[in-house]
Amino acid sequence: MKRQLMKHSNPVQLESVSDKEWLLTGELIFTTVTQVYQQSLEYFQDSVSVPRSINLGRITRVDSAGLALIIGWIRLGRKHDIKIHFQNIPAQMTPLAKLCGVDHLLI
Repeated sequence: MKRQLMKHSNPVQLESVSDKEWLLTGELIFTTVTQVYQQSLEYFQDSVSVPRSINLGRITRVDSAGLALIIGWIRLGRKHDIKIHFQNIPAQMTPLAKLCGVDHLLI
């Protein structure tokens, strides 16, 4: 069951493709991450709702704000003792994560 979480004029979309998996599509950049983060917070209220997997395969552009969002989700998952797995990490995110010394968090 596809449940759309966000679809505005912003170039990013966050979809819940199952109870425990999200799919991100579009640009994960400074101008889009705040709304995606705010929209996602309801799923981090308890351990039952926390996603176990987030697919980044349809991200077309990412910057340091997008990386910060991913790190924020990791932190929120840890709060509930849940490791979130990131699938299809965009190639442009890897060097940014290495530069910031957080590439080990994406594994």
